[in-house]
Amino acid sequence: MILLQVKQNGFFPADLLFLASTNADGVCYIETANLDGETNLKIRKALKKTWDYLTPEKASEFKGEIQCEQPNNSLYTFTGNLLIQKQTLPLPKPDSFANYLSVFSLGCSLRNTEYIVGVVIFTGQETKLNSILLLLSNSFLLFFFQEDDVDDEFQEDDIDLDDEFQEEDIDGEFQEDDVDEEFMEDDISNEFQEDDLDALLLEDKLE
Repeated sequence: MILLQVKQNGFFPADLLFLASTNADGVCYIETANLDGETNLKIRKALKKTWDYLTPEKASEFKGEIQCEQPNNSLYTFTGNLLIQKQTLPLPKPDSFANYLSVFSLGCSLRNTEYIVGVVIFTGQETKLNSILLLLSNSFLLFFFQEDDVDDEFQEDDIDLDDEFQEEDIDGEFQEDDVDEEFMEDDISNEFQEDDLDALLLEDKLE
């Protein structure tokens, strides 16, 4: 097990189980603004059985086992037990304001407390913060690909509309050509009719 000491205003470098605090009642105060945007301080409380593991000498004697949930992105819950000195101690549940948990998440900062001692639970991609970031990045990629699909549909619609307009233009040109040819045929027929009439008049005069 890896035990860490985090000082006031310092950031937690991993998800930790809270063991001891310089505050006499075994509590400390943290800020979670980097995780959820909230600037109000939250209370964390260590199990009374571990309050003595505060100094480096005493912390080096710590022996225990943590049984807990699999890594997840839930900031305000943590289910597990601490097995210590042949006892199984359930980790406390939070109240409605997410107070009194006995765990710290990566990215939180310590406030109004000289220092705390904790034992590492999760690091790297298994921490709650990185689980949240992974979820957000996957959501963004899904949204991005959906936008691309919509753009492709609009482009296909534009192409279809362009084809329709081109077809209509071609039909219009053919119709105009047909009308012109009809007018030309009428003009030619009229010319032939006039020539025939003139020829008949000449024949009448000669007779």
